[in-house]
Amino acid sequence: YLKKHKFNINNFAKNLASEVIETLDRIYLIDIKNLLDSDEIFLKEFMKIKKELVKLALKQKLTELAKLIREKERIGEAKGLTDLREKFTDFSKKLKEYS
Repeated sequence: YLKKHKFNINNFAKNLASEVIETLDRIYLIDIKNLLDSDEIFLKEFMKIKKELVKLALKQKLTELAKLIREKERIGEAKGLTDLREKFTDFSKKLKEYS
């Protein structure tokens, strides 16, 4: 794809959640020359970025679940509420593991 098309960071960023934009900026602006010189440094930075992206994804999922839970509670709908709360707890535990 990249051989046929020029990568445009602005177009790419338009398709991302707002929470991810700050991480993208940090990644895009980082001087990667030192990263490419050392496999160890590259792997360390890669794992750090991966961890941040996973944390952002988990936070986004928690936000979505919280919204669904609040809505079900607001309208008094008990069906599926227990399942949503369990999922919220599971995602909270995963987020805690990454913190």
